[in-house]
Amino acid sequence: MDTPDCITVECNLCGSTHAEPIRVGRDLMLGHPGEWTLVQCRRCGFIYLNPRPRDMAPYYEGSYLPFEHRPKHTLIPRRPKSKIEEVSVGAAGGYYSLLQQVTKATSGQLLDVGCATGDFLVVAATAGWTVTGCDLSIFATEQAKQRMRPFPDARIFHGTLESLQLSSDSFDIVTLWHSIEHVENPKATLHEVYRLLKPNGRLILQTPAWLSLESQLFKHYWAGLDFPRHLSLFSHTTLKRLLQQIGFSSIRSLYQTSYYFSLTSIIFAAQQYLPATLLSKLYQLLSLGPMMLYSSPFFRVIDNCGLGSLLTFVASKPMPLKHHDDRFS
Repeated sequence: MDTPDCITVECNLCGSTHAEPIRVGRDLMLGHPGEWTLVQCRRCGFIYLNPRPRDMAPYYEGSYLPFEHRPKHTLIPRRPKSKIEEVSVGAAGGYYSLLQQVTKATSGQLLDVGCATGDFLVVAATAGWTVTGCDLSIFATEQAKQRMRPFPDARIFHGTLESLQLSSDSFDIVTLWHSIEHVENPKATLHEVYRLLKPNGRLILQTPAWLSLESQLFKHYWAGLDFPRHLSLFSHTTLKRLLQQIGFSSIRSLYQTSYYFSLTSIIFAAQQYLPATLLSKLYQLLSLGPMMLYSSPFFRVIDNCGLGSLLTFVASKPMPLKHHDDRFS
């Protein structure tokens, strides 16, 4: 890749142009050349990549992890307990569990922003939801379209959410699973999410937590950096402030273990010392279910202390009480 054409941006949260560098790093996921700088706004504390590539598309070329299907690793193969479990791959099953925490509904209109190859959409559609997805990757959306063929009502779009011009007040649930950190303008994207949600509709959003213990321990090996694809990084404070600015209400946090996210940071650090063959074996070993089970008390304590690696928020689009729909309570 040639020297990238970069642009300089202002803080998306408060509009200030005054920021200071706080961390420098390289692309550990795909190995694209270049050194990138995270800055922190001096006014509000928001963290963002500055300068950043004008064209992000080349930085998703290669074996980008969210676009790959990752099988489950278990010590003893077993038959899935349900159709939902049968179709769940990667993180999709965990995402669906979070959806079940947010709503008692098992059907409705669901939009997944940054749907990648459709792992979560397959699970949601299997459960009974009418699903729509969008992603910036042509490769990912084509894969998602192929996988959604058994669901004739499913819609998959290539492009930014803002460019799709979907109808207002049309979705019961909008999800952004590790997507908000990738968008160029988080505030504009969340404004569009707000417009698209029905009154009392819910946003579920998950993103890396900048102030996590893992971020501080792993430094430039932390998976949440993902230079230069992660354009914005949030703390609990800055993300909640952004949601409040847009008008969301009933903002609260949900818990999901960050074990598999932390696993990526471990691999990034280990690749400096281990050959690829051993890295692959290490990843498979650490991906085993029992490994997560044994470590879950540690991750639960870390998260309860506010130092977990994932921020998972749910927020509502307000509506008059007389129109309250308790399906989404």
